Amino acid sequence: MSDTTSTPHKKNSSHRGVHRAGGGTADQTPPQSQAEMMEYCQDEIAHNTWQFEASSISHMLSPKSLKNNVPPEDIRCFEDAQKHCKFLVDAPFFEPALETAVKSLSPSEWPSSDAERDYYTPLANFLNDCIQKCNNALNAQKSDRGVPEFARRLYGKLKFAVYDRPMLDGIDGAAAVKPNLGSSRNLQEGVKLSWGAVEAKGVRQMDVPGEVKLLWSQLLAQAAVYARYLFSASPTRTWSLVLGFNQKEKNLRFLIFHRGGCTASTDLNLTTEQGRKEACRLILTMLLWTEDYHAGFCCFSTDKEYAIPGPERDPTLFLKARVEKNLHHTLAVCTRGTLVSILSKSAIDPTPLHHLHHLHLYLPIGR
Repeated sequence: MSDTTSTPHKKNSSHRGVHRAGGGTADQTPPQSQAEMMEYCQDEIAHNTWQFEASSISHMLSPKSLKNNVPPEDIRCFEDAQKHCKFLVDAPFFEPALETAVKSLSPSEWPSSDAERDYYTPLANFLNDCIQKCNNALNAQKSDRGVPEFARRLYGKLKFAVYDRPMLDGIDGAAAVKPNLGSSRNLQEGVKLSWGAVEAKGVRQMDVPGEVKLLWSQLLAQAAVYARYLFSASPTRTWSLVLGFNQKEKNLRFLIFHRGGCTASTDLNLTTEQGRKEACRLILTMLLWTEDYHAGFCCFSTDKEYAIPGPERDPTLFLKARVEKNLHHTLAVCTRGTLVSILSKSAIDPTPLHHLHHLHLYLPIGR
């Protein structure tokens, strides 16, 4: 299979002790250069990549709720969720909203060259147009049909922009990376982006990075590097989303990196009506998210605090513990993501956690 095709490349070599699902080394020095990080990540996910049609990816990303009389402990994988959960993307409003959004999309204009930089702005414009038209389509639906209100949509104000400059933060000892596209909620021109939450004026946290490359083998490796930074910024995160675009074929992929590897959408050719529709489908799915855990963040931790089950086994009552220090975090994508922290006993107090029933519903989505 040639590098010009739009199937993620699977490299066979593994010359260093990399982290893989189910085990691996624990204290490896982070790679220094961009090339080293790409090689490291390519080795790491080489045999751990899958691809699915956009409709399947939409169901993976969809908010879910348990069917009646189904205990949460019965949901151990995505196949269990398919049997025992209701998916919001299957609600009656979804397909009509999708059709409305697709019909109202602005015509896409793509450069005739293969130069990467020529595609940054057109791709950002397309994604922002999708977000706007999908928001409008959801707003037009009846409020009693399960449509989340605009104010509750986690990514309702998500905006993509050409970034292509070093991120504000990174991984100790590793080179700074420059995503081609950056996105954040309420993103303004000239604002700096960080991988982690930074309380500073003119700084926003990266939500979904985007990358443009001519070869899928390089694009997948670079996207994995970004996922690694996202996991580093939030050690309890279960998965991260990166968008990849092949400018030669005009193909977009949604790349979901999780502890089992990478689950990718099939090619979405943005020069075709069907490709634009399926890209819109996945954007529309993202606009159904109303909680941080819908975007891959941990539902019982903010990385600064944990909600721990109390001794009474009350399903609505938890203990809250504050992180004093992280002793170790395995920096990798395809790994258990081992995290060892010191928690403060003095900060433990009973506190309700209203979303416990979602704990087993948003599992890593690898096979």
